[in-house]
Amino acid sequence: MEPGGRVSVSLLKKLFVPCLIFYLVISGCAAPGSGLGRFRLNGNIQNYQAQGEEIRVKIMLPKKYGLGGFDRAFGSPEDYGNKDLIFVETLDLEGKFTASHRSVYHASFFIIPPLGFIPKKPPYPVYVIGFSNVKHEAHLIKFKKEIPQEEIMDMSTRTKLKPEEAYWHLTGGKMIYEPVEIEFEEGETDVGPGWNIFLEFSHDLPKDIATKQ
Repeated sequence: MEPGGRVSVSLLKKLFVPCLIFYLVISGCAAPGSGLGRFRLNGNIQNYQAQGEEIRVKIMLPKKYGLGGFDRAFGSPEDYGNKDLIFVETLDLEGKFTASHRSVYHASFFIIPPLGFIPKKPPYPVYVIGFSNVKHEAHLIKFKKEIPQEEIMDMSTRTKLKPEEAYWHLTGGKMIYEPVEIEFEEGETDVGPGWNIFLEFSHDLPKDIATKQ
């Protein structure tokens, strides 16, 4: 401290570097990047009995999946090459179906502090699932603490359905981060860490189902 209460220039220089390091540590120094997530969806219908008409399952991962940071502020999902990812699978004789895919997601590489890529795992997906025998129903499947949660929509009226008003119901499931196998149409496979997702469904016939099909 110089006479008159002024801080000396040499003291400011000594404090500058420690203060800069402290600021970078608490604020973070990160570079934008991306990761490639693997997902395998395993569906099962409880007490399933195959009927004459085969049932197809339509699964959609919305195009907004994987966007983060300032992505949405600077463009639409299409600007980043994203589009709705849609699969159509058929229930087998045991009431099972599977779908697998890889999807790119936003990640940040933290230099200070040296944390590497964040997030360490792909973000939870959000799926919209529908069954061909009840075309008006759409099931929005989200995940909280690796447990699936469901919202049911009536697409003919754009309103939510109560569980007792719906034909199909999500009754359970889980997701596990472990090695999964991704299958491609060309017959190729990719094995690596990813989300292995299990969904359990059941079905009932609500009173007014005949008027909505």
